[in-house]
Amino acid sequence: MPSKDLSFAHQCFHLWSLRDLSHNELRTLDIAQLSRLTNLQELLLHENQLRDVPLWQSLPSSLTRLSLHHNRITSIPSQNVTKRLALQYLLLSSNRITTIGPNAFANLTSVQSLKLSRNRLTSIPVQALSHLTSLKNCKDLTKNVIKVINSPLKSLKSIVILKLSKNKINTISQTSLWQMNNLRELYLDNNNLTSVSTSWFFGVSKLHKLYLNNNRISKIDKPPGGMDWRALLLLGDLNLAQNELSHIEKDTFAHLSTLQRLDLGSNHIYHMADGAFSDLNSLLMLDLSNNALSSTLEGMNGAFTGLNKLIMLRLDGNRITWISSNAFSGLKAVQSLNLSANIITSVEENAFLEMHDLQYLYLNTTHLLCNCELSWLPVWIDNKGFDNKGFKSNIRAVCLHPKPLERRSIFNLTSSEFVCDESDSKPEIIKHQKGIKFC
Repeated sequence: MPSKDLSFAHQCFHLWSLRDLSHNELRTLDIAQLSRLTNLQELLLHENQLRDVPLWQSLPSSLTRLSLHHNRITSIPSQNVTKRLALQYLLLSSNRITTIGPNAFANLTSVQSLKLSRNRLTSIPVQALSHLTSLKNCKDLTKNVIKVINSPLKSLKSIVILKLSKNKINTISQTSLWQMNNLRELYLDNNNLTSVSTSWFFGVSKLHKLYLNNNRISKIDKPPGGMDWRALLLLGDLNLAQNELSHIEKDTFAHLSTLQRLDLGSNHIYHMADGAFSDLNSLLMLDLSNNALSSTLEGMNGAFTGLNKLIMLRLDGNRITWISSNAFSGLKAVQSLNLSANIITSVEENAFLEMHDLQYLYLNTTHLLCNCELSWLPVWIDNKGFDNKGFKSNIRAVCLHPKPLERRSIFNLTSSEFVCDESDSKPEIIKHQKGIKFC
């Protein structure tokens, strides 16, 4: 029968070897027995029914890892700890914690990682966390019920990674994140934010990763006075996927010269200004998939100006119908281009001319206008296939018009079948509930 206290420990085990009491039905701890485990380095108490954390003072000084996740702990009160503890990893996730006293972690100066995910915290316990002067990874404040961040976090000077994912955050005060000098990764994804202010990041100069995906963000505010993205001197990864952005202006991402990955997938973007990414001269990956783009590739110039190092571009799942000859102007380094899940009818000659390093082209369309203006495309694809045998495998290009070529692959047509009839005007695409047709 599972044990309900720690009194058996001293009787059944060498004091230095006892470490795993997880998956029992422990409700209380015998403090006297616990303090005798003088050489213990790891104590696993997760998956029990404990309602309180142990007195830190009773822990062996040698203990470096304490696992208390998946219990029934509701609060962590302030404690008075007078001895020095070696504790480095404190795991408190999946409990019922609603309150943490201001001195709950006093003198736990060796703790480097604290996990508090899947609890019921409504705010960040800043005062309690400020005692953890060695804390680098406060990685699991995820899945709590935090709604507002309004207290300054600058006292958490040692934190390198801060994860606040899957809370209910809808408001962040302007100065809350200021001067978090060592912060390198910030996760605010899966919350209820409706906007982002670049003024949040004053003094957060070492930030490398910023995850804001899966919110309801519809705008990026840049207050006057230079409070823009330029504060993020080292930002390399910005994730804004699955939000409600609708347009990208020329200054939306200005001054992010170190950015290497930008994810804008699954927004509502229908407009990108010329030069919208012109400051992103270090960008390697750009995801614009599952948006509402159409005109960007239809005769516009300079949409991708400045992206000289871009390797991967995703445009799949948009509303692109026509790719002009200058659509990808300046994208000389692109190796992977995804145009699948669009209703592409026409690709102008030399549309991919500058993409000398292109290795993967993802194209899946059954709506092509297969006239003389498209005759170049199968030839170009076959030529690329001489050097890259797998190049053609990701391409499905099927005619919809003219009627005699309907449902035929462009790779099964002879050059003489790509014909332009000057008496016919260029067909217009009409969308119906049951599909698309030319008329």
